[in-house]
Amino acid sequence: MTKRILTLAALLTLAASFASAQAPPSPFRGTLVRPVFSAVSVDDTDAMMIIKYVGDQSSAATVTITSATALIAFLRAGIADTTINTGATCGAVVGTIDGTDGDCNTVGEIVDMINASGNWRAMPLDSLRSDATTANIMNTTASCNAKQPAGCPVPRDTNGATLWHFTRALTSCRDASCLWPGLGASTQQNPWKGTYTVLWNWYYRTSYGGGTSVVRIYSVVPSSAGGGETVATLWAGTAGATNTFQTLGPTVWPYGLIGPPDAKLVLRVIDDQTMTVTEGYAYGGMFKY
Repeated sequence: MTKRILTLAALLTLAASFASAQAPPSPFRGTLVRPVFSAVSVDDTDAMMIIKYVGDQSSAATVTITSATALIAFLRAGIADTTINTGATCGAVVGTIDGTDGDCNTVGEIVDMINASGNWRAMPLDSLRSDATTANIMNTTASCNAKQPAGCPVPRDTNGATLWHFTRALTSCRDASCLWPGLGASTQQNPWKGTYTVLWNWYYRTSYGGGTSVVRIYSVVPSSAGGGETVATLWAGTAGATNTFQTLGPTVWPYGLIGPPDAKLVLRVIDDQTMTVTEGYAYGGMFKY
């Protein structure tokens, strides 16, 4: 009986060794932190940036956006917050940023102006710092409560001005509550530091009047201190002017599209004429390295 038990144990050990030897090595370094996803099914839901009030919490704090004039007004206790645009360099009105002004007509310039205030924080989300903020690009938002944990998104008009595209960061973190810890007083401007993202599948469609339509997937590494980012194009292709869903996935990238360290991935479809359909669903994983 003892001999049979020993023989069975040896066979089980051999089988386990064989199974281990046959297991394919993982192509991913580090530990899977969480799945990440993106879903776009309605126009004007891209968040160009997130704004959060971090000043005196006894005061009301709101943000109002006027699309036609590209103005962002910052109110604290019902009056203009003079810590915003103090020198009137981003438009003539202290407490308001003019997105058409030559000193503040990109996402990065507006974010830097906001972060210069001790009362407010801002961070790009679905945008690049180089994206324009001129008239009819930022969607109108009336009196958003910037003290709420989620902060205030600055929505982008999908068909705004001459920039017809939809764009979405591949991340499950989409508001101030996870972009900054606590009340948002942290100055860390790269919540993706220490991680990398893999895109496994993107299912999208768009329809536009004519001309060209292209797909771009960017890796974006924000500076930890803010004020800059490193952008690389990981994928570039052509999108058809059709309502038929198109897929980028395992047939293109057998192991997924693997982003660089400390980067978020930004998925974008760019059309040269007004779109009538914008829809896309992407799925991937975030790994800690």
